[in-house]
Amino acid sequence: MAECYNALNPPFRVSFIPTFILILAQRPNQPAVLVEPLIFNHDKNPIRLRHDIGPLEREAVDSFELFTYEQSEHSLILINPSKVAGLWTEVECHSMDQMLGGKRNKGCKAINLWLLRHHYNPTSAKLKLRNPSSVYLKAIEETLEQRRRWPEEAGGARPEEDIARNIDRVKSKLHDEYEN
Repeated sequence: MAECYNALNPPFRVSFIPTFILILAQRPNQPAVLVEPLIFNHDKNPIRLRHDIGPLEREAVDSFELFTYEQSEHSLILINPSKVAGLWTEVECHSMDQMLGGKRNKGCKAINLWLLRHHYNPTSAKLKLRNPSSVYLKAIEETLEQRRRWPEEAGGARPEEDIARNIDRVKSKLHDEYEN
């Protein structure tokens, strides 16, 4: 996925620690494990929590996540990479069918939460990636337009307040479901 992303010539090219999948064929159910080289004396910290990351790399995280979502035709997403020795590693994989990524795969809940939290940025625009928030914004605008036609006496609350309250409720519910 990183090679495909880098082929778009982004301002910050992503590089991952080389890994491979080892299938333990002689064990029950033939589990698969991800293997990467051991790097001594380095902490793996999520890029978003690090203070030594420049703005281009922070934008690269958001645009790479969006790229994986688009390339998978909205069926999976690779998010929250960590960084060690200048290379990315340990992305979370969330897929609609929850078949990838093991126990950390929170499926549709995590993808929806990411869609609500995603920051569309200049790198994503330069790579001509579609802003996923635009779908939500269009739906909200259409709903607002429909509600504006209703008399205020019929609904009680003003449409804008009602929509904002519903968005906050959905965000909170998705966040709670993802955290649990």
